[in-house]
Amino acid sequence: MSSNEIINIIGIGARTTIGATAPLTASAVRAGINCFAEHPYMIDKIGEPMIVAMDNELSEELLGIERFLQLATHAAQEALTPLNQSNPNISLIIGLPGKRIGLPAHLATEIAQQLPNKIKCTFDQIKTIAGGHASALLA
Repeated sequence: MSSNEIINIIGIGARTTIGATAPLTASAVRAGINCFAEHPYMIDKIGEPMIVAMDNELSEELLGIERFLQLATHAAQEALTPLNQSNPNISLIIGLPGKRIGLPAHLATEIAQQLPNKIKCTFDQIKTIAGGHASALLA
């Protein structure tokens, strides 16, 4: 994928704390819904519970690459639903969080290698963008 190539968006997918799909998430955002709450065990510098937005459908024990892979699998399956095929002859762009403390080492490489097997789909090319919430716009 070069910078002068045309990108056609065939589907989007999301799994967030406020919606299990992209349309549900968008509806919740428009309605001003959020799911911020105190973290069950993480505390800040002064000993207060950290305020976070957690996906309650994911186990707290699911950590690192496996946690990101679970989120990505759900979103990718939703995004590929319009194609209804396992070998769509397309490229995949995966938006990931920006670099930060605590992010698993080699996250982009691991997600790009493992996701196609999880969703039982092959791609011409896979690209990751570590741009956080702006990843889709950066694509």
